[in-house]
Amino acid sequence: MTADSVYQMTISNMQNFAANLDEPFSISEEQHQIDLDQLKKNISNEYFFFVMDISTASVTNVNGVALWLGYPDEYFTLKSYIHIMHPSQYLAYVNFNSNILQVLQKKDYDIKYMTHRFISNMVLKNAAGNYLLFKRIISPWQFDKNKKYSASLNEFYLLGEYRGESFNARASNRYNTKGVENTIGEEVKNMIQNSSEVFLPFGTQQYRILRMLAYQPELKEKEIGEILSLSKNTIHTHSTNILNIAREYLMQPFKTTKEVAAYLKNEYYF
Repeated sequence: MTADSVYQMTISNMQNFAANLDEPFSISEEQHQIDLDQLKKNISNEYFFFVMDISTASVTNVNGVALWLGYPDEYFTLKSYIHIMHPSQYLAYVNFNSNILQVLQKKDYDIKYMTHRFISNMVLKNAAGNYLLFKRIISPWQFDKNKKYSASLNEFYLLGEYRGESFNARASNRYNTKGVENTIGEEVKNMIQNSSEVFLPFGTQQYRILRMLAYQPELKEKEIGEILSLSKNTIHTHSTNILNIAREYLMQPFKTTKEVAAYLKNEYYF
């Protein structure tokens, strides 16, 4: 998976969802301007933001990127954004964002403007070539006339240098009076689990080994072989192949199959 392929998948997903949107949009330009003016006041506090517009498959209202990443705000695009992501996050980014779109488009959730929030870690490369860890918060920014989600506010808070942290997607419960975020969060989690075999090219036995280790990390190769009726050597071969695949697709320096299983569990693949 490359930055260009992630960009193409992102554009394709957004265009597919945009085809189901109906104008007029519900949040006024005046309301947006009021909120943009308030958001700009936070930029000095290691913070930047932009709007991800599904209807146009683009990034708009970029503010603070120049200060905290070193790229001119006026030239920062969706393609720019994806190309500065750490490669280890490509898979999680595509999977999480496509599933969020599917859930919010097909369900009649009572989603509120700039209220319900979804959080993840994002690792972005600054103009000096260093990877930095940010907390990304996504909240609804626009809806069509049928209350379908059509744009999101993406806010980024600088946490420090990147030290191998995972994507760690989750739902906020700050405003969770009716359980909306958790309900969506659980559905997205289930969709990611169900789609994992589309995104990760592990074989059936390899998935079985990974699922076992995700929940029983103390298992040895011999014990896994006995459960699956396979020899210890076969399990060892599968483990070697799992490591090679995981390193290639997840761009992480895994040392053991248990580390791969723990990573996938943390990212909701199991």
